[in-house]
Amino acid sequence: VVNIYVFAQIGSSGAVAVTSDVGPSWIGVSRFEPTTIVHEMGHYFGLLHTHNTFWGAELVDGSNCATAGDRFCDTPADPGLDNQTDTQCRYFGTETDANGDAYHPDTSNLMSYAYHFCRNRFSEEQKDWMLATIATKYSDYACTTTRTRSGREVQALRIHPNPSHGHVFFVLPDDLSKGPVHLEVWHVSGQRVLSMTDWQGHSLDLTILPPGSYLIRVMTERSISVGQVVLD
Repeated sequence: VVNIYVFAQIGSSGAVAVTSDVGPSWIGVSRFEPTTIVHEMGHYFGLLHTHNTFWGAELVDGSNCATAGDRFCDTPADPGLDNQTDTQCRYFGTETDANGDAYHPDTSNLMSYAYHFCRNRFSEEQKDWMLATIATKYSDYACTTTRTRSGREVQALRIHPNPSHGHVFFVLPDDLSKGPVHLEVWHVSGQRVLSMTDWQGHSLDLTILPPGSYLIRVMTERSISVGQVVLD
């Protein structure tokens, strides 16, 4: 269940997603417009705007895509699409990034500020992040079996000890314990801090990371296992 409240007026954009680790999370809108609801649901499940600059502006060449912008590498750099697209959903802005490269943003991405009728898709990394958020922050709402669009099953990754001083151990599902898999560690702010293509084993040394809360994703062609660990 997600509570959605309709107000006469709310915020400067007419919509807001309020998420909290200590109290109820909810969505508020001033109009029940479909893509606005979906956009706010994206925020509810951990997504940022594609034009986010809190950690710096993403470069067009993608060289800082994991640490700047929305921190997803399959969403192109976005200078902000408010009043920057035409009725055919074409970007007409002339801004350039810090390298002088012209932007080529995705006007169809639901987390952009393109016109409502242009927005109709999330990227694969955005989908996976939302599923990871459901499996951790909103685990009480998760279905017994959740699948990505590509058909991979999403399941919980059991991690111990938790909290940890840095050395963690996993209880892996059967298909993850028989060979090399892809492992990623993300800070809960959305920054990917570790990526290992051919990881094998049942333990991981995270002592190089500062204290905080992290998501760990272990992936094969058939499944994604997601867990959250607190480093103290």
